[in-house]
Amino acid sequence: MNESYELSEIKSEALKKVGFLFKVHYFPLAKGGKRSSHLQTYLRDNGGVKLYRNGFYVPPYGARHDDWLGLDDSSRRRLILPPHANTNFIGNIDITDSEGFHFEETSSREGLIENHYFNELQRIGYEIIKSAVMRITSERGRKVTSSQKGYVSPEKSLEEKIQTSFKSLSEQVEKLEQPSNNKGQINQDSNPENSDGTDISQTTSEIKGALEESKELIRELIDEKNMYRVLASSGLAIAEFTHEIQLYLNNLMLNGKQLQRLVKDHCEALTSAKEMESNIDMLVSYTDFFTDTIRSNSQRARRSIELRDVIRNFFDAMLPTIQRRGYDLNIDFQGDDFWTKPIHLSELSSILMNLFTNSCKAIVRAGRQQGCLKLVMTSTNEEHVIRFEDNGDGIPRKDWGRVFNALYTTELSQGAYAIDSQQLRGMGLGLTITKDIVLGFDGDISIIDPSEGYNTCIEIIIPKATEDEIPEDAY
Repeated sequence: MNESYELSEIKSEALKKVGFLFKVHYFPLAKGGKRSSHLQTYLRDNGGVKLYRNGFYVPPYGARHDDWLGLDDSSRRRLILPPHANTNFIGNIDITDSEGFHFEETSSREGLIENHYFNELQRIGYEIIKSAVMRITSERGRKVTSSQKGYVSPEKSLEEKIQTSFKSLSEQVEKLEQPSNNKGQINQDSNPENSDGTDISQTTSEIKGALEESKELIRELIDEKNMYRVLASSGLAIAEFTHEIQLYLNNLMLNGKQLQRLVKDHCEALTSAKEMESNIDMLVSYTDFFTDTIRSNSQRARRSIELRDVIRNFFDAMLPTIQRRGYDLNIDFQGDDFWTKPIHLSELSSILMNLFTNSCKAIVRAGRQQGCLKLVMTSTNEEHVIRFEDNGDGIPRKDWGRVFNALYTTELSQGAYAIDSQQLRGMGLGLTITKDIVLGFDGDISIIDPSEGYNTCIEIIIPKATEDEIPEDAY
């Protein structure tokens, strides 16, 4: 888009009497958009439209958190739909008023006297931005206002395409039901028949039933897609958080070492300093694990994975948590060939994290003085079998077939001030996602009878790699 146009709705006697120049860069970044985090950080710290008078900046206009043009307020009230908060702009308004008759600074040099000239400048600044944003948004094929008439989306969403398709099919079925569409004359007492002798009304009724059933199934799939979209955005937020927190952990580790040296003669303070170091080590392990997992997501191609390496790396990262909680961990690999069919490393890491956190919550809910975790991995000619067990509160046998359903959970969290056993209730999505991942690489997952001393056992079957799929430098 590159055009000049006249703002016919803006008329100002004040600006005719002074020099006026408005330059601004627009960044239509919505919150949570897939843009550079560095750009978003820069806009957060520097975004806004600054005001200059006779070549000098007039504070606080356009400084951080200063909404002198009312952009943040307009964005919150959704007067127009496209993003137009202060942090979407970097620019300035230049006023040349050498005599200071119209735009005069206050005696404290903080801002201008808010007379009718200043109020007019505010209004015009907002109107210029609003007009430009609406024009740009319209050029991009986006909706400008919620009540915009005649707006047609340039590309229909999946939901809209499905609705259009079902509407078309329903209309076709209704046409079949109309006798005028059948060849020949039909007596009122007779039923039209298909070429194979079946009743047309019965056929159309069956088609209608199938359409309704399909519509319900597709609605469930759309709900599931929306759920995964939310989870994906949460994953992006976690990635950003993990990256940012890693920048501070090294400094925290150095501060902890220095603190220990300073309080080495004070037993209680030294104990607290060592506990702090242990907690920092746990954070480092978690962030390292998440960073490696997220980094592996950028590699779209699947590859064969040696399960022992992944499992060992995972529990090495979880070791600070296991030690802090005093859990007994038992890992047993029965065999020497654990290469999988090509899968994503991040998917396998997600499965392990889900099983581990579920077990930790179950142990806490059960109030065990000694938590126990057990992982046993065996192999057959065609598949690997992982059994993950814990001595938590268990899953009732009547629910073994339901735990993988979306939103299945014992009870939702009871709020910020609930007791631990109530807080540690999940959203009922973890095992559903785990099941989808496992089925995605032609595996299987189920609840089976646990071994003695344990209350829950989840069995996961992962297809085994063929000779051609194992990397050449594997051994």
